[in-house]
Amino acid sequence: MKKLTSMLIFTAMLCAALTACGQVEEPAAKEETAPAAETSAAAEESEAPAEEEPTPTPEEETPEVTTVTEAPESAPEVTTSSAKEAESSAPELSNNELNLSTIDGASVVGESGMTFTELHDMGLANAFMQDGAYAVVPSDGGAGHKYYKVYTTADGGASWQEGQFYDEPSGVGTHVALDDGQIMSFITYGAYSERFPHVAYMYIFGDRVEKVDVGTVLGDTELDDGRLLKDAGEVDFTVDYVSGYTFNIKFTDRETGDTLCDRQFDLSDALFRAQQSPEVDGNLIIN
Repeated sequence: MKKLTSMLIFTAMLCAALTACGQVEEPAAKEETAPAAETSAAAEESEAPAEEEPTPTPEEETPEVTTVTEAPESAPEVTTSSAKEAESSAPELSNNELNLSTIDGASVVGESGMTFTELHDMGLANAFMQDGAYAVVPSDGGAGHKYYKVYTTADGGASWQEGQFYDEPSGVGTHVALDDGQIMSFITYGAYSERFPHVAYMYIFGDRVEKVDVGTVLGDTELDDGRLLKDAGEVDFTVDYVSGYTFNIKFTDRETGDTLCDRQFDLSDALFRAQQSPEVDGNLIIN
């Protein structure tokens, strides 16, 4: 009996001790669990994805897109350069060209049946001011004379008024419309009896055409063979206008057709000297 009681007491003490041990160890278990939770939280924080920078909106990307898609630089440069070159290379009109542009070239001059442009191409018409022009139209002639009807316009060719007759020595003639608005004539085998061109400067004065007789200035021209033109016998000639009072004149032998001289002649000085003649109207102004 005592032995059984001792066993029960021993068993009860052992259970109490075991229970006590379990209670003591419980706080330790809690302490070990806490760091694990902290570690798990840290791990979750480390595994959490980093915040991404905000993606640029289409408006923010616009400058980059514009840079990529803009046209090559050469395109506008070429266009601008070409426009400037075209503008700078465009020729400026002379005063005579501007005056001519104000005349209706298709207008028929008086009763001539010829247009202003046709007469201008023949050297028989010219524009001397804006909307102002004149023409000399071949009419008839007499002994040693050739007459022209003179027409003028002050309204660009809408109407033509007949003026006084112009008298020119008969012969073979060439007329040139000058860029000063007047006309130069070269006449040979006419009333002057020269076998080389007699030169005259024709200009409009009111309703008539006057002239400055430049005369035989070409007679002293030295030909390619050393002779003077006035000593060369019968010659033919052609005149090509250059500008101002400069002409390219080709002289040929009338019988053989050989070229005697082909060069430019500046008649400015000869015309100026002739203009000083007291027979020339004082209103003449040579540009």
